[in-house]
Amino acid sequence: MDDALDVLKQWKLDLGTVREQVYRAPTPRERERWHAMWLLAGGWSAVQVADALERDPHTIGEWLATFRQAGREWTEPGEATGRRAEGAMMAECLSLSRPLLLSSTSCGSSCAASAR
Repeated sequence: MDDALDVLKQWKLDLGTVREQVYRAPTPRERERWHAMWLLAGGWSAVQVADALERDPHTIGEWLATFRQAGREWTEPGEATGRRAEGAMMAECLSLSRPLLLSSTSCGSSCAASAR
């Protein structure tokens, strides 16, 4: 994707540097974002990257837009969103010791223990 390459050039980065960031990232979150940027700059579409990383394509687009604005600071902690965040909330619900009654909204704090 030329857009991703342009963003890398804007921040004086090349594909090799981005690839190194994938391997040296201190957290899985950073590693995933650098991996997405590396794939985008390598010609993958946002949809292809999203499929490979099990993310929503809009999330990949947001990461690129954030990188465009913030450069290397783009991976700073923030609220998790997307399919993985929803999965984490569901996993939290499933880890409770009692059976659950799931509400029709996303799991999170809306889980209610059932009285089976």
